[in-house]
Amino acid sequence: MALSGCNGDKGKQANKTYTVVIQQMKFTPADLTVNEGDTVIWINKDIVEHNVTTETKDWSSPNLSPGMSWNKVMVKSAAYSCTLHPVMKGSLKVK
Repeated sequence: MALSGCNGDKGKQANKTYTVVIQQMKFTPADLTVNEGDTVIWINKDIVEHNVTTETKDWSSPNLSPGMSWNKVMVKSAAYSCTLHPVMKGSLKVK
């Protein structure tokens, strides 16, 4: 029995995971570029609660107590902030 070449996954990159640290009232890194399908994890290392909410309100994390994390698989670019502390801003570019 002959097998024909099956290279449907050839050239596809594996999805990656990126971490954004929430600390000292800011997101680090504040600007991040990822590929569609990559996962971003936000980890709250601050001493107060924070959240991650897009400017368009397309998605939002729950409030994250210190030590908590939240993740999302990214499918489109977004600007985001913490609605509890609006001075905290970040952006994700999805390519």
